[in-house]
Amino acid sequence: MPSVRIGDVEMHYDEAGSGDPVVWIPGTGLAGSMWDTHQVAHFRDRHRCVTVDLRGSGRTVGGHLPPTVADLATDVIGVMDALDLPPAHVVGLSLGSAVAQEIALLRPDRVRSAVLAATWSSTGREKHMQRHFTSRLYALENGPWTSTGSSPSGCRPRA
Repeated sequence: MPSVRIGDVEMHYDEAGSGDPVVWIPGTGLAGSMWDTHQVAHFRDRHRCVTVDLRGSGRTVGGHLPPTVADLATDVIGVMDALDLPPAHVVGLSLGSAVAQEIALLRPDRVRSAVLAATWSSTGREKHMQRHFTSRLYALENGPWTSTGSSPSGCRPRA
């Protein structure tokens, strides 16, 4: 897996195929190789697929931890710059989708389109993680729950 130095981060990435670039950004703790079996295998015939290991995951090393979403976006933009990619389709899963959103906000000239899977509307990572953690704790203590409204106060145990 090749790498490129972005500041104090050694960013690992992989490439397959040729054509319009697609940058694949994994979720928390996942390596870019998560995309290989289905997505890259399907798209590499028509696209240049670039998968990245985010700071703190896969083979990427360096940089302060925990990073902000803006840090991760800057890292990925650095890979895009190092590979001299034209505007790319950017695909993210979970945290990767927040990174894709941040790339589009920081460098809209680098993003041709964005696919955001399992995303959230704000890059306020701490609040998102707190909500996620709280819902997991609730399920552990009280069993699965369903939503009866749009807020956590509308959640109740399943009957």
